This record gives sequence, structure tokens and C-alpha cells, in this order.
Amino acid sequence: MGPGSRASVAAFIFLASCGLGEAAPDPTEGTGTPHDWAISVAVDRQNLPMKQGATDTVHFTVTRSGGFIGPVEFKPLETQTPQLTIANVVTTGTTTTALLIIKVPSSYPLITFPFPVLVRSPTDQVAGVNVDMSITVSRAPGVFVSIGNAFTVARGGPALADPFSLIRTDFDGEATMSLALGSAPAGITAVFTPNPLTGTTGSMAIQADASVPEGVYNIGVRANGGGFQGTAPLNLTVTPPPSLALTLASGTITLARGTIGQVEVTLTRTNLPSSVSLVTSNTPFGLAMSFTPPSTTGNTMTANVNITPATVPGNYIITINSNGFGVPAATVPLTVVVTP
Repeated sequence: MGPGSRASVAAFIFLASCGLGEAAPDPTEGTGTPHDWAISVAVDRQNLPMKQGATDTVHFTVTRSGGFIGPVEFKPLETQTPQLTIANVVTTGTTTTALLIIKVPSSYPLITFPFPVLVRSPTDQVAGVNVDMSITVSRAPGVFVSIGNAFTVARGGPALADPFSLIRTDFDGEATMSLALGSAPAGITAVFTPNPLTGTTGSMAIQADASVPEGVYNIGVRANGGGFQGTAPLNLTVTPPPSLALTLASGTITLARGTIGQVEVTLTRTNLPSSVSLVTSNTPFGLAMSFTPPSTTGNTMTANVNITPATVPGNYIITINSNGFGVPAATVPLTVVVTP
């Protein structure tokens, strides 16, 4: 952010009178010769290192001399400074003390910035005093969550897993962070592993149960702990429930004992990106079946039918079944004709 876009700060003017309670005295009042009237200013700090979003204070002490008893005002000469407030003004005798409160916006640039403060008589009865001050702004310690910001899951379908990382900035040591979804509606859940997290990397598995309406949800991820909070946007698209259908290139295969044959299996998916494997039931003695590949996220597999010499000739109906975490049930029959 450039100087022209820095947070503009309202200038403050505070009149501090001496010895007359709430009423400011006539600025011409005093003892001795006005030519001798003067003020001096002391501050406990002039150059302040500050973090973005931080607040700090500077103590001012104004001392009148030469018989001057009039009011004084505090006025910053730079209008693009951080947020400044004068508080706790107390006048005792010829001394006025005040507290300057400096607040650095969280988006303030990482620079050294001067802001002189003029302490003066509002009627110019005495020479004013410029107090040259500055702040050096550094990045505030923080934690940021880094994760993919767009996911698609089917309602009632399997969880979608994705890695995430925590980026710690400007602080050493470890902070144990607990992770959770932001404004997730009922039925959308996520499991973070590990949780809480002391390191910097983990994984998230997110899913939507069958009750969640289809649509797009702006959820977000939160990490809290050690006095820090990190967030990341997360948009979740919930699609219709997953479905799976199995079909065979041929519903019947004829093989002699001691031979092997193959049949192609087609997997027709809807909102089902996860891996699917196949298993069989009703397999007779001597007949063995396997699938290539053993599991797939694709749409085809090959059924390998092995007829051993021990298989009794005849007609057998083998059931091929879908298998896998979150995979909908699907079956297809295969008729195996075994010849001598």
C-alpha cells in the first residue's frame, strides 16, 4: 500500500489549561514578561518499533516557564500517520502530562514513518516545540492456512481427502493449532489429521451426507491456538449422490477345463471419483476369477476367468460385485459354461 492510500487519521487537538480547573485561562495571563514565557516538552520514547495491528503509548510532559500559565495544544503535523489519540491529560501547577495512544492498522505498510507532533500555545503566546517521532512497522506474527479452495463431493458419497499446510510468519517456536471448518451447514463434516496440529502439514477429508441439499457452499477452514488464528477460503460444491452400474461386453463365456478367458467389465459412474474394486460370489470349486487392474478410478476392468482341471463341467452364474469405501452397490451376472 502506497503512502497515498494509508489509513487517514483525524488530527487531534487537546487544550490543557493550568491551575483553573475546567475553564481555560485567558492566554495573556501570566507573570513576568511575555517575552520570557516558554514551554519545554519531554517524551519517554520517540522511535517506536511496532507490529501491524498493534497499539502503543508515549508519555508527554509539558513544562511551562517564565511565568506562562496558558493552555497548550498537541497537534500532529503529518496527516497520514497511524491512528493517534490523546488521553489522560493532567495539569498540575505549571506541568501538563498527557498520553499519546498510537494504533497501527493491520494493513499498514512495513516501513519507517516519521510523524512530528507540535506542542504549542493555540494563540502563539509562546514558541511551539516540535517533537520528532517515528514508528518502524513490522509484520504481525500470524498463521495462515494453505489448502485447495474448491472441492466437489457427492452427497452421501465418500470423503474427499486433500493435504493442507500451516504457514507461520514472524515468530519462532511452535504453536499447537486446532483445525475446524468455518460456517459449514449441518451434514457437511471434515476430519483433520492430525488435530490438534503442532507441525506444519496435515490432511483434510471432507464429505456431505445424504441430507445436504445440492449447491455451492462457502465454508472456509479455521486454525486456532497459541494466541493465533488463521483462516483459508474453501468452496464446496455438493452434487447428487454417487451411482455405479456394471455391464459386461458379453454376459456368457464358454471355456474348457484347464483354460483361461477374459471378459471386459464397464463401470458407468455418476459423481463417483473414488477407486472401485470388484469381487465375485457364487464361484464354484475349481473356478477362480481375478480382475485387471485390481482397482481403478477409471471406467473399465478385465475379468479373468480361470477354469482349473478340477472344475466340474456345467453352467455357472457368477455374480460380480462392486467394492470399495463409499462405493455404491452394483452387481452384474456372468454365465460361465465349462466344457470337458
